[in-house]
Formats: sequence, structure tokens, C-alpha cells
Amino acid sequence: MADPRAEISRITLPNNNTYYFKDEVARNLITSNGSFKIAWNGTGTPTAANIPAGVVVNGVTGTLAAAESTLKDFYLVHSST
Repeated sequence: MADPRAEISRITLPNNNTYYFKDEVARNLITSNGSFKIAWNGTGTPTAANIPAGVVVNGVTGTLAAAESTLKDFYLVHSST
């Protein structure tokens, strides 16, 4: 019997098409070279300087310019949907 705690990361169908449920290579690149930044957590008024330029969050347009130092960062913004 298989270990119920084991993760399924991909499945290959009888037609040999493989579907991935997680991308381990991408995950490793992100966690080793980039980071996740919380641009707005859904409370209070968003700060434009924390939000990527041109992105509108709760009526505030971001002013954070793209740069070499932010190349591999992911900016997270709360959404109720």
C-alpha cells in the first residue's frame, strides 16, 4: 500500500501525455533566487511604492519601478475573489 502522506507531482496517461501538478524546478529557482513580497495584505490603504508600477490595488496605482534587484521577485496582492 502506498504511503498516504506521499505527494503526487505528475501523472502520465495511457496516451503518454504527462501532466505536472507542481513544477519542482521552477519552485527551486524561485526559492533560491527570488522571493515573495507582500505588496498589500488587504488591510489599510495600499502603499503605492510597494506595488509594481501601473498595477492598481484598491484604487491606488503602484509606483515601484522594475529593476535588476526585483527581477525574480513575486509581488502578492490580497484579493477577495
